[in-house]
Amino acid sequence: MFPTVLKECCARRNRLLAAARAVLIILAGTYSHDFDQLKLFYHYMDRNSEEGTDIRVITNIQFENIKGARVLMIPELNGVSEEVYQKYFFKSGWYDEAFVHGTFEGSVYGNITTGNSRLLTAEDFIFCKGFAISGHVHKAGCFQGFYYYCGCPYRWKFGEEEAKGFLIVVHDLDTQIHYTSFEEISSFRYDTIYVDELISEDPKVICDYINNKRITEGIDYIKVKFRTQVPGQSKTIINNYYRNNPTTFVEYLSVDEIAKDKQKLEAFEDSKYSYLVDNSISDLERFVRYINENEGEGFITVSQLNDLLNSEI
Repeated sequence: MFPTVLKECCARRNRLLAAARAVLIILAGTYSHDFDQLKLFYHYMDRNSEEGTDIRVITNIQFENIKGARVLMIPELNGVSEEVYQKYFFKSGWYDEAFVHGTFEGSVYGNITTGNSRLLTAEDFIFCKGFAISGHVHKAGCFQGFYYYCGCPYRWKFGEEEAKGFLIVVHDLDTQIHYTSFEEISSFRYDTIYVDELISEDPKVICDYINNKRITEGIDYIKVKFRTQVPGQSKTIINNYYRNNPTTFVEYLSVDEIAKDKQKLEAFEDSKYSYLVDNSISDLERFVRYINENEGEGFITVSQLNDLLNSEI
């Protein structure tokens, strides 16, 4: 059944590509994810001319000509010498766009790369006249005004609550002006909630609250975190209730973790940014205060910000 469905999907995809006269680029990604599966698509490249489609599988750093645009292709590469990067980044001339899979400086905490792949920087793309679109980082975003992550197209785990989808980019090769639009895709919801305020309640009340929240808000998978100690009997009842539930997960912080979290919160509350968690002031007041602390006192007032937000653009 599955091979038949896959064959039909591929045939439909090829018809759409041919009708739109589109080019399909398949770029090698993180090896532990791809695991040489791109070999499954090689035979489509051989049949391109027969079916009127243009499908390209990219496994090496190279330039491709796509509808008049010179495009630098950078798949996930491990152990490649710096000389190779220098050749394509600085010695091969101007190009219009870049399609990439990798870590761009500032895109992830600590600038951590996978395997022996290279950290990419804005300086590497000084010969790029347009933009770069990249895979690898699951959260969509833009860095340095030209380097875009389309993000993971669907949500498959906790910690990825942000919108999922794909990017549409329109690029004028004459002016090198480009426009991007993020198109959101409906995806499974993985929500993490905290119910510390209900700890003193009967376990049934806690479970009813969790179940009602998941159902009424359309949450597919929900993780419940307790940041304060839960009485032993209540903890046992809650654990047993959700033990075999595939949609609800319960986590408890240890005594040490609770103490560390408390210390962090107290330290934050004593810091100059304690107003960020002060519920007695509005969100606008928090934002204005943060701007003035970073840009200089009197940079903007709440009234001025309100006027800007309410003005017609």
